[in-house]
Amino acid sequence: MVAALETYFAPSWRIGDEALRRMHEELSRETLLMEMLEAFPIPAAVINRERQIVLHNKRFADAAPRGAEDRLLGLRLGESVGCESSADAPSGCGTGKACRLCGAVVAMLHAQGGTPSLQECRINAQDGDETIALDFRVMAAPMTVRGHEVTIVSVADISDEKRRS
Repeated sequence: MVAALETYFAPSWRIGDEALRRMHEELSRETLLMEMLEAFPIPAAVINRERQIVLHNKRFADAAPRGAEDRLLGLRLGESVGCESSADAPSGCGTGKACRLCGAVVAMLHAQGGTPSLQECRINAQDGDETIALDFRVMAAPMTVRGHEVTIVSVADISDEKRRS
C-alpha cells in the first residue's frame, strides 16, 4: 500500500504496482468475470478498494483519450478520462475539493460501503489542447471475487441526452 497523501474527500492511498499487477492477473483468470465485463454494452471496469482500475472491457479502452487506452491499469476513473479536477487534486481523482460533487466518486464510495449506486456526473476533461464537457451516468456495484472486494463500474455517456433537455 502506498502511503496516504493529502485529500479533501475520498481516501488517497493506492496499492503499489506489483500488488496491482498481481490482482490484475488473478482477476483476469476469472473467465465469468471477463465475459461479464465484455458483455456490458457500454464502457465498464473493475476497480479495487483504492478506486484504481484493475480490469476493463474493450469499450472502456476505446473511450479513453487518445494514447491512454494501453495504460489504464492503476488509474482512477477521472484520471482515465483526463478530468481537470483530478489533475488539480492533491492525490488524484476523488481527492480534490470539487470531487465532493462528483457523482462518479460518490457512486464508487457507496458501492464500497455495500450499496449499489447510480449517479450522474459532469467531467471537464482535457483532450490534447481542447477541454471537453463529459456527462456520464455511473453505475457502481460491490462484488467479491477470489477474496478481493472490488467494484464493477459502468459509465454511460449521456452528453446528448443532457444537451437535448
